[in-house]
Amino acid sequence: MYNHKLKYNPNPTFLGITFDQRLTFQKHVENVKKKCTNRLNCIKIISNKSWALKQSTQTAIYTSLIRSIMDHSSLILTRLSKKRLKQLQSTQNAAARAIYKLPYNFSSADLNDKAKLPSLAERMRQLNVTYCQNTILNENLLFEELLDDYENMNLTHLKKLKTFSCDMKNDLN
Repeated sequence: MYNHKLKYNPNPTFLGITFDQRLTFQKHVENVKKKCTNRLNCIKIISNKSWALKQSTQTAIYTSLIRSIMDHSSLILTRLSKKRLKQLQSTQNAAARAIYKLPYNFSSADLNDKAKLPSLAERMRQLNVTYCQNTILNENLLFEELLDDYENMNLTHLKKLKTFSCDMKNDLN
């Protein structure tokens, strides 16, 4: 580029998403987890009784400080393995435990109910459906082409290929 050789980067970052050679997004999950863990310490500090903040206020702080980082990469988080998604869900669980002063063995589903927060997987699905609905409403031609391609694919390819547009088309129907 501009008469200079570009150095090979096994984990390039584009628009805040860190890629890897096999598109497992392992490095991206590690980066997000690291950012969130640093901010989680703030949640643990403000959940101390001496601050006297309401739990709803603490949850709002969690939403703005931590969940916003996870929301940024919602398009790829639905493609993550269960193991990687669980790594990120553990951050939300830790925040809920700190805010509501719950024991470590409290289940994830109960934590989400108590904090009135959807699971990370459900949140990402909601964000992606909203994104798709907005792209259709705004007549995004690229997205419409993807949906048309999906509708025109034959069934044997569908069984082998699981794409973002396939999931979104099913969610939108």
